[in-house]
Amino acid sequence: MENLDITTSNVVCTSSPSASEGGRRPTGDAEGLRAAESTPTIDSLAITQKSEVIAKKPRRSFSADYKLRILRELDACQNSSEKGLIIRREGLYSSTVSNWKKQSKKGAWGMLNTKRGRKSEDPGAQRIAELEKEIEALRSKLRQAEIIIDVQKKVSEMFGMPVSEKTQGDQK
Repeated sequence: MENLDITTSNVVCTSSPSASEGGRRPTGDAEGLRAAESTPTIDSLAITQKSEVIAKKPRRSFSADYKLRILRELDACQNSSEKGLIIRREGLYSSTVSNWKKQSKKGAWGMLNTKRGRKSEDPGAQRIAELEKEIEALRSKLRQAEIIIDVQKKVSEMFGMPVSEKTQGDQK
C-alpha cells in the first residue's frame, strides 16, 4: 500500500499491516521511520531531472553596412515608438544601438569591420623569427667547433706533433 503525505511531498511505501493507521506513521516502529527518512522526495527528484545541458547561442556579428542601415532607419523615425518597433523587429538591444552611435560619432566605421580576437601574425615576421633562430643555432655550433680546434692544437703541441701550415694560415 502507498501513502502520500501532501503537506511535505514525501512518498512512503509500506507493506506492513500497521500501515492501515491512516495518513500517519505508525508509532514505535523504528524501521518504518528510517525507511521514510531515506526515501527520496518529489522535490529532490525534480531537481535531478532539471540538470540537462542547454546549448549556448553563437554570438551574433553585424557588418558595417547593416549597422549603418539600422542607424539611418532609426534617424528617420519621428518618435520613440517607431524606434522601438525597428529594434524589436531586428532583435537588437538599445544598448547595442547606442554603442553603434558612439562608434559612428568617433569615426570608427573602419574599425567596425575588423574581426575580434587574436590577431594573425605576418607570415614574413614568422619567417624572420625562424631564420634568426637558425642563425643563433649555427653560431653556437661555430663556437663549439672553434673550441674543439683550439683543444686539438694544444694537444698536438703537448705531444710535439707539428701543426700543418694550412691550419696556421687560417688563423691569420
